[in-house]
Amino acid sequence: MLNVTFPPVILLLHEAIPQHFWCIPFSVDANPVPSIRWLFNGSALVEGPYIHTRIVEYEHNSTVLHGCLQLNRPTHVNNGNYTLLVRNPLGSAARSVQGRFMDNPFSFSPEEPIPVSLSPPGTRNSSLEGPVETTDEHTFGVSVAVALAVFACLFLSVMLIVLNKCGRRSKFGINRESLPSQEDDLAMSLHFMNLGSSPLSSAESKLEGLKTNFIENPQYFCDACVHHVQRRDIVLKWELGEGAFGKVFLAECYNLLPEQEKMLVAVKVRRG
Repeated sequence: MLNVTFPPVILLLHEAIPQHFWCIPFSVDANPVPSIRWLFNGSALVEGPYIHTRIVEYEHNSTVLHGCLQLNRPTHVNNGNYTLLVRNPLGSAARSVQGRFMDNPFSFSPEEPIPVSLSPPGTRNSSLEGPVETTDEHTFGVSVAVALAVFACLFLSVMLIVLNKCGRRSKFGINRESLPSQEDDLAMSLHFMNLGSSPLSSAESKLEGLKTNFIENPQYFCDACVHHVQRRDIVLKWELGEGAFGKVFLAECYNLLPEQEKMLVAVKVRRG
């Protein structure tokens, strides 16, 4: 059998056509069988699962190869110039075709670097740009935030102190700290008449020095007899309030009535 060898010749290279995949069809004739590779926009095209060369038809007793460059779902990124290169030991051939699969949906090319303006801040058109935060504005914002935080802490501290003070009051709304001590019970401005058997103690001497008179109201008793109460029989509990003529205290009174050991009474301390 006669075997004729010759360099490759590109018989056909067509624009891309949509099939199941996009296909750039070609036909080459050469003997021996040439190698086939592609260039995309002047650079070597790396073939893979989405872009590859496929020989679709062999002619019996023929040196012609029919195939296509298959592209699976190409986009605008794949638009460009495709060059077919065929080579065998006797020579090579090349032909190019323009491939266009879809329009660019963007106003710029994703393959190109995004332009950035390097002009000085004073030459920028502020009407075309958004607001730019300056260093002074940033410092002022931080200062305001710190001031608000300090004010909030101080406000909470004052509220806690006020609530703590109010929490110490009794259920009657009376400050326990204003109550007289056990010794001061006798040194208060209570001056009751002493029936007179015992001498004055030191605490009673203090009481005598105050020179404030306390007089029982006879209307509090059922008869006209005025009951004289010993100072030691009065134990102040807490302050009830303050009226126009003096303060009123809640107290326990002993030996006031024969049938009761003690009873609660109200004691008014007149103003001096």
